[in-house]
Amino acid sequence: MTDLILDHFTLNGQTYAGSNTIQFTMDAAKDLAAVYHEAPTVKHNLTLSYADQYGNPVGGTVSPFTGTQSVPEGPYAVKAIPTAPYYYLDYWLVNGLRVEKSGDSITVNVTADTTVVAKFNQYVIHMASDAQGTTNPASPGDYLYNPGTSVNISATPKAGYAFDHWIVNDIAYTSDPLLLVVNEKKWVHAYYRAAPKVTLAIDHNSGGHTNPGRGTYTYNPGTSVTVRASPNSGHTFKSWKVDGKYYYTPSITIILAANTGAYATFS
Repeated sequence: MTDLILDHFTLNGQTYAGSNTIQFTMDAAKDLAAVYHEAPTVKHNLTLSYADQYGNPVGGTVSPFTGTQSVPEGPYAVKAIPTAPYYYLDYWLVNGLRVEKSGDSITVNVTADTTVVAKFNQYVIHMASDAQGTTNPASPGDYLYNPGTSVNISATPKAGYAFDHWIVNDIAYTSDPLLLVVNEKKWVHAYYRAAPKVTLAIDHNSGGHTNPGRGTYTYNPGTSVTVRASPNSGHTFKSWKVDGKYYYTPSITIILAANTGAYATFS
């Protein structure tokens, strides 16, 4: 509907302007008319564009147009359309200010020259890790996935270290492995801590000796230590007792997950 503005009145052929009211005496038949003209349409420049997270014009497009057009003042709907694999609408920039997305469209109130940018991002997992360990998928690295894909990530600490936590898009997780659902770009970092040392205490009765000999030894968790029992002349090896469990071969390998005691018995 076109807006109209009162221009003037005519009364018996005479023009009256400058007011939206007219007063007269009704002392005879009179010919009164209100004359209108169309209100001028107020327009502003609306600039629509799109870009990826690095400012490159890739990832999608916008509708109803790209570029700059003069549009009537008022609300204006803009839609973002991803066109490249692994891309999604992340957020909008309206006159340089970030506006979080709600669906794939935004309505802007055009009351002055206005710029709208659809910011696209990728369904990607960006893996990173401290130097004290590695990850799977390997880090550093970027890995593209279809939206909704479930991905298991895992961390492997180096000797002397233990996995501590993940940071995924500024949120901490302590589970390892960790299941991620790719519904946006994921920034993933694995953190490690120095692992506490563990001890191996070795002892034996008379009748033989061990290698390593009697004593308490300190190792990193996960270290494999081979211990051997050798009987003296006239004696025989009977068993190893390692934290309550018996082994009947002279040479055994112990994987140290905690403080451990090993006792060799000769007869």
